[in-house]
Amino acid sequence: MNRELENRLSHATNKQHLIHELTDIFTRFGAVKNIQIIVNTNQSEPKATCCIGMVSMRRALAAQLALGVNLIGFQNLVFTFNLSGEFPLRELYEGVMWTAFVAEACSLPCVGEALCA
Repeated sequence: MNRELENRLSHATNKQHLIHELTDIFTRFGAVKNIQIIVNTNQSEPKATCCIGMVSMRRALAAQLALGVNLIGFQNLVFTFNLSGEFPLRELYEGVMWTAFVAEACSLPCVGEALCA
């Protein structure tokens, strides 16, 4: 994971802030279908594993290359990061957080509609 991504996520102080940061970072590469986060609090520093569902493989590959995260399957990016010590873990229902489709304009030039859908 690159330094910018790690720094921005480690400073998130609540669920809305974390979702905003993830959305802001990943929508630069295309529309995000969903965000899933699983939190492990059984460590001295709480860690989160995040799965970002992108709308196309092309967009997922662009984000993977730029951010240094793992591509799982065709459109899912997975990575682990430390949560801020100030992050209120009680905001995370059963350790999993889901968001709906994130509709943002794609910032990359499209070669064809099928690639950006």
